[in-house]
Amino acid sequence: MDPEALIETLLTDARAARAAADLDRATTALTDAAAHSDALATDHPLRAKTRWRLAKVHHDEARPTQALDALTPLLSDEGDPFVGYPQGLDAVGAIAEQVWHRLGYRESRVDVLWRAVERAHEATADRVRATQARLQRLWSTSCRGERDRLSTELEDFSMLDPRAFAEGPSRHPRAPDAVGSVPWLQLDAARTALRAATWSGDAALADLAEDLFEDAATDADLDRDNEIWFLEPIALVRRRWQRPDPDGYAAMWFDLAGRIDYPRRDYHQRVALAEAARPAEITTTHQRYAEAAKVADDGDYGPEWVIDALAQADAVGEARSMMVRYGVLAFESTLSDTSTT
Repeated sequence: MDPEALIETLLTDARAARAAADLDRATTALTDAAAHSDALATDHPLRAKTRWRLAKVHHDEARPTQALDALTPLLSDEGDPFVGYPQGLDAVGAIAEQVWHRLGYRESRVDVLWRAVERAHEATADRVRATQARLQRLWSTSCRGERDRLSTELEDFSMLDPRAFAEGPSRHPRAPDAVGSVPWLQLDAARTALRAATWSGDAALADLAEDLFEDAATDADLDRDNEIWFLEPIALVRRRWQRPDPDGYAAMWFDLAGRIDYPRRDYHQRVALAEAARPAEITTTHQRYAEAAKVADDGDYGPEWVIDALAQADAVGEARSMMVRYGVLAFESTLSDTSTT
């Protein structure tokens, strides 16, 4: 049997196995198919199709290292791992999140994947989706504590042309159209930087992020009083590091956090309650943050959220251990100093 026919037979077997919920058999068939696909030309569609399907079955079985291993032959600095299998573009997010949550932020292949997503969308002139992939890399940069690089990226976002995405086919989920996506993407970038500034205590980064956050909020005509994802990050960095809060964002945040429904409310409401108790009721602050850490851990929200809550719960040793284990070095400058609690 020629290699292509053999691979197709194995893919059919894998599909039938998955339909029968026999993931072990599916994994075996896809592993064999991937091995045979390596003999094909690098741009042969069966090569990408086979390896992406193997990666996805590893992901479904919570094997993030093996998922990345399956994709490694497709990865290079300038290669396109989606040739022949564009569905892979929509699979990167879930695979990357599982790697970050289970293994941490040291795995460079995740950044290679996101760069490939960015290039693929740029090739189709979809700059909004390309920038969203860039934002995923920005989150990883923030968690690793690469603040100089983060500052440079943030300055780039601040310089985006207001009509940068005018000709593109996509828009930010909250924007009215492609043109209106610019301030929303700037808000996403500044929010990420504010988290990094909160974790690290970097005043210069906080200043840069706050300026972009406020400017983008104005350009997006954001209703600040009723926008939890605006209020929390800017109020938190101000409150945590005793920065001025002339706008009263902290009080708005405390009020709003308990009144509305939003993703991961169980975690973020506890953070708001913890900060509202600071500094007069520091025991309550520690208790609420301990609860938040458990919620984040149980919910698989990501190690960065657990570490932050543990640090503020005065469980610095446990937080530092997790920081080292998961490579979330954004906290490195603060976890040796318990004064932040």
